[in-house]
Amino acid sequence: MRNTDFIEFVFVLALLGACASAWALTDPTRPYNFRVEPEFVEIEVPEESTDWRLNGIRIDGDKRSAILNGVMIREGEMIENARVLTINPSSVVIEQGDQHLVIKLLDTKVKKPARAGGQ
Repeated sequence: MRNTDFIEFVFVLALLGACASAWALTDPTRPYNFRVEPEFVEIEVPEESTDWRLNGIRIDGDKRSAILNGVMIREGEMIENARVLTINPSSVVIEQGDQHLVIKLLDTKVKKPARAGGQ
């Protein structure tokens, strides 16, 4: 056997060994009978239904804008199937169909008053 053949043979064996050991690696914290394949469930969502997310509000004098579902909007503009009526410091009021919806920037249950003395 020539020297180059031997080197090629050793290289192929090392490559096969590395592939086999990488294939055998599993997560030791994985639960028993854990399935890696995702399971998809089909659900029907009405077209007019929108999950509104208010990401930010900017008020500069009489200029008001907000980021709603990742889109910058101003009062009077349309977004998806709704019109923006007013932008307040902590909420946006939109008109969707015949409903007026108030989308809050931060849930008031999360807010807490500041403690005196920094405690």
